[in-house]
Amino acid sequence: MSETGSRPQEAAVDSRAVEGFRRGDPQAVARVVGAFGKRLVGFIRVFTRNQEVAKEVAQEVFVEACRKREQFRAPEELSAWLFTVAKRKAIRATERKSYTHEIGMDREALDHLSPSVAPEQGARLQLDQLGGHLSQALDKLPPEEREILALRYFGQLRIGEIAETARIPMGSVGGKIDRALAKVRRVLEEKGIRPEDVKW
Repeated sequence: MSETGSRPQEAAVDSRAVEGFRRGDPQAVARVVGAFGKRLVGFIRVFTRNQEVAKEVAQEVFVEACRKREQFRAPEELSAWLFTVAKRKAIRATERKSYTHEIGMDREALDHLSPSVAPEQGARLQLDQLGGHLSQALDKLPPEEREILALRYFGQLRIGEIAETARIPMGSVGGKIDRALAKVRRVLEEKGIRPEDVKW
């Protein structure tokens, strides 16, 4: 995902939408939920490893955001707040809940991350099979690197947004992403999965 690439699902979340969200306007609230809903679930699932739990946590995040809506004055503030609170609630969910960890990732999440670790060059490994391997590879990353990749590819945040959310210097984000992706690729190679083995 390029830094300058468009994000149609977030296009409506501009200053006007945030202002409407602050006022509690139902249409603005629906636009915010529509823009961030799937992205939050994908990000949270990296921590919970369970789709349904991720959806529950995302709902909790939006409920809290609505309660505190008057504090948001810009799209960047709202985005950073949503993902910061999502991470905190996701970690708490993993500590307090007993549930089944799912192997693999949902299709949309794979669509975002897979091209960065295994570019399209062949037709022997199904994308769904790759999901389980990618999920295991993410689990082996240090927490900070796992979070950064989750913010980038599941949360679809830009470099500046990642820096603000993760509270790290913006100039270091790109290098951290590259190093984390390299580790994921090495884990896949250890499993005998090469870039040319992936089918999209």
